[in-house]
Amino acid sequence: MEQFKMLKSKQRKIKRLLSLNNKLQFDNCFQESVEILEEVKKLDPQDSDLYFYLGRAYSELGQMDKAIDNYIKSTECTPVNRVNNQGGAFHNLGLIYVNQNRITEAIPCFKKAIELSPGIPYTYCNLGQIYNDSDRYQEAIPLFKKAIKIYPKDGIFFVELGVSYYALGQYDEALIHWKKAFELSPNDSDVYLRIGTCYFQFEKYADAQILWEKSIELNPKNKHAYFNLGLLHLEFEQYESAIVHFKMSIKLESRVARSYFNLGEAYARYGRFEDSIVHLRKYIDLDPYNSDGYHRLATIYQKIGRDKDAEECFEKKKQFETDG
Repeated sequence: MEQFKMLKSKQRKIKRLLSLNNKLQFDNCFQESVEILEEVKKLDPQDSDLYFYLGRAYSELGQMDKAIDNYIKSTECTPVNRVNNQGGAFHNLGLIYVNQNRITEAIPCFKKAIELSPGIPYTYCNLGQIYNDSDRYQEAIPLFKKAIKIYPKDGIFFVELGVSYYALGQYDEALIHWKKAFELSPNDSDVYLRIGTCYFQFEKYADAQILWEKSIELNPKNKHAYFNLGLLHLEFEQYESAIVHFKMSIKLESRVARSYFNLGEAYARYGRFEDSIVHLRKYIDLDPYNSDGYHRLATIYQKIGRDKDAEECFEKKKQFETDG
């Protein structure tokens, strides 16, 4: 009887400490949470919830190695009516692996999380995003559809499903789902951007321009919208506008090689060859194994009478094409 009373007392203390931990984590007091959970560990080192919450606390504190260790420990303990937390441990472990670009380790974590907690839509979405990023669009589509079936009120699921269809060239299907995302998130800059890309594919250029400009209005740092507007203006020989938009996309993201190529192209068509050369050289610096830059640079050197420079660029182009 005495042992039974001691056991009940310990269980009550664990429950009280875990309840306090929940409040601390809700208030973002993660260092204090760790201290409480270490007390729980002394009482019951096999508690699955304990390691789940420790994993979360360490993750929020930026101590990812400790977070991983504790999430793994949570999955190894036998839960008592706590399957959701174990599924959550696999899910959170997958998120950490994604952030560390450990994709092959993230995939089985998300799959196990789905097996243990099949009612959480974001796990399907996270796995689907991995498949989209890996060009496995056919595998991604049913995952996003499942997420939508569970919770049809989050626009991100429709956005990602549209991304899958767009990549497969199914622009009508992409547009349907991006319009649904618009209904759910009418102030999302990214949604306007994506619907605009569909209209561009349908050659509805005026509509695409309006949507991309609206995307920038909602998010002045949307580099993709500036890039797309640059392409649109370049296509219609509006070179000054193209230059402005490509410059802005570069200002927002200076490591995208194609932006420099397109800016160089806009300058070349506008007759500003020296400016074109500067930016094409930058393109080559960022993407030195792509022969496009050398070819375009060679044609510009020819145009301004720098035949020796043109010959060197043509040789470079030939060399890369031969090696490739």
